[in-house]
Amino acid sequence: PWIVMGYNVPVLKTAKEQWKAYALYVLVSILDSGTSGRLQDDIVREKQVAVSVSSEYDIYSLHGNLLVLEGVPAANHTVKDLKKCILR
Repeated sequence: PWIVMGYNVPVLKTAKEQWKAYALYVLVSILDSGTSGRLQDDIVREKQVAVSVSSEYDIYSLHGNLLVLEGVPAANHTVKDLKKCILR
C-alpha cells in the first residue's frame, strides 16, 4: 500500500503574492530534508508508522503546481493510520 496526497498550491509564476510560494518552499524543505527532515524523524523513526514518507513542491513550475505528501505505511499500520499521522 501507498498513500499520495496532492494539494493545489501557487508557484512563483502563478502566485498573487510571491511570499506564499517561498513559504511553501521553506515548509517542504523543513518537512523533507532527507533523513533529518521532520517527516522522517517523526513518522518513520519516532512513531514508526511508515517505512518511508516524503513531500515534494516545485516552486519554479511554469503552471499551477501540487504540494505532494506521500508515504508507505509500516507493516503493522494502515494507510489510514499514516494519513492521520501526516495530516496532524
